[in-house]
Amino acid sequence: MSKARGSETGFWVKIRFLITCFFVLTVGGGFGLGENNALWAQDNPVTAQVDRTTIGSNETVTLSVIINGGSGDQPQLPTLDGFQVLSMSSASQFSMINGKTSSQISYQYILQPTRTGDLAIPAITVLVNGQAYQTTPLTVQVMQGAAPSRPNGGGQATPAPNGLNNGIDNGALFVEGSVDQPTIYLGQQVTYAFRFYQAVNLFDQPSYQPPDYTGFWHEQKSSQTQSQTNRNGRTYQVTTLETILFPTIPGVQTISPATLTIPGSLFQRGTVLQTDPVTVTVTSLPQPQPTDFSGAVGRLTITATVSANTVAVNEPVTLRVILQGEGNAANWPDPAVPDLPGWRKFDSTTKTDSQVQNGRLVGTRTYEQLLVPTVAGPASIPALTYTYFDPEQGAYARGQTPAFDFTINAAAAEAPIPTVAANAQAPVTLLGSDIRYIKQAPTVLRTAVQPLTSQPLYWGAWGVPLLLVVVDGLWRGRRQRQAQDPVHLRHSQAQRKARRALAQARKIAGDPHPVVAQVLTDYLSAKLNQPVAGLTQSMLTERLHKQGLDNALVTEVNQLLVLSEIGRFAPAGPNGADDNALLTETEQLINRLEKVL
Repeated sequence: MSKARGSETGFWVKIRFLITCFFVLTVGGGFGLGENNALWAQDNPVTAQVDRTTIGSNETVTLSVIINGGSGDQPQLPTLDGFQVLSMSSASQFSMINGKTSSQISYQYILQPTRTGDLAIPAITVLVNGQAYQTTPLTVQVMQGAAPSRPNGGGQATPAPNGLNNGIDNGALFVEGSVDQPTIYLGQQVTYAFRFYQAVNLFDQPSYQPPDYTGFWHEQKSSQTQSQTNRNGRTYQVTTLETILFPTIPGVQTISPATLTIPGSLFQRGTVLQTDPVTVTVTSLPQPQPTDFSGAVGRLTITATVSANTVAVNEPVTLRVILQGEGNAANWPDPAVPDLPGWRKFDSTTKTDSQVQNGRLVGTRTYEQLLVPTVAGPASIPALTYTYFDPEQGAYARGQTPAFDFTINAAAAEAPIPTVAANAQAPVTLLGSDIRYIKQAPTVLRTAVQPLTSQPLYWGAWGVPLLLVVVDGLWRGRRQRQAQDPVHLRHSQAQRKARRALAQARKIAGDPHPVVAQVLTDYLSAKLNQPVAGLTQSMLTERLHKQGLDNALVTEVNQLLVLSEIGRFAPAGPNGADDNALLTETEQLINRLEKVL
């Protein structure tokens, strides 16, 4: 009996040994965190978050909808019961790490509560690469007056189950957390680094839980690098995750511990490692502040351009102000454009693009203001000033744009759009009448069924596979030619993309003016093979005439562009039938353009 038990025990030991060897050989002898192994996986590319979950009734909350990778449409917010949307801005980020590229688009909405209580933000649907994704619903608690301040601190580190604690340098595995600057100004960048030291191979990928970064605005995606170091005579592979932070609250802020959970194997229990809390002293901006300072922190420059210097009355002019430099461009306030005599000013739009360069977040914030002249004659836009705080110099600085002079011509008479009368129907004339007689049966009846092999259809069926092969070859050749000629592909697909965008706008039932402006601009850009957004009406008219369009069709294009542009900057909310009529008019115009272009 004991011998049998010994054989059975030896058998299972061999089985376990073979299984272990199988895992080692298939994975390649190592389970370290190489550059191709991420510390976390993400199935849903769309996430939503708020900067605070508890606010006062007189405060605002920032809702961020983040799209990681891919090409996503702008989110369409559902009905927010208890919130009013004050403003919206977007920011995009492109980064390249170890030869791998990643992109991220963030849409930020400033929400103001209209009542107290637990207010729900429903799931938000976003189309990414043609597929719909939904965010997780959120809840914000709104208290009467101001919300109570939260104490600093993120908790204490807990020992690992196998006895490995944070900071044991002679251990096989340990983690550290640190910042590059312990003392910074409010709104200045600070980088939090999480480092995982590994002297042995792992049997599975660890799971990383970052700190909650209370009191900081942070980039959603961290950069990951690999390195090697020697400590206490032992060689470690070091995986570093760096996260860019911007403090939003002055005082001593504590970054809570980061947690790394390492799963076990057949012969080893799992391990949980935690960093120590990290404190950062956030200094308020110096006093007294300049009267025109609105809160921008960074090292930036300001430039401005206008779409045209010679326009007619009621012809829109776009003033574009660009803020560019180092810092959190998403939080830079918009420049102040004063009221200008002789001009009508519409609501502005803002777009933000950010990326990481040499460990620093740099960005460009583009501000566009639509202005419409109302009086003919000379006009001007004075220079704009922008005051910001430079944390590297520890002082306030001021940038200035140039002034712009304009020549405003009298409004040109609009060419009437000719109406096409319906073709009159010709009267129906009776040409004649006859009677079809019943065909008489033949005297001899014979069956019409022929042998299968004597029928042409039988032999023709043998050519179907060959025909399919030829069609498939032609289709593949067409796809390859399209891939090699993106201009032709964009030209041929312009109408289909425009119809799809208009159909999506009808389902959403939102303000159609931005959709019409974007759809018509994208369509003309694809057909003309050149950007259209920066062209004046006269330049666009000239290019359309070169394509063979008559005066009536060109006038209709210009009128619809001006109508959509003005409506985009002065939204009046959904108007039901009027909105559908505008979308239908746009689709009909594109159908007429397609026949010419």
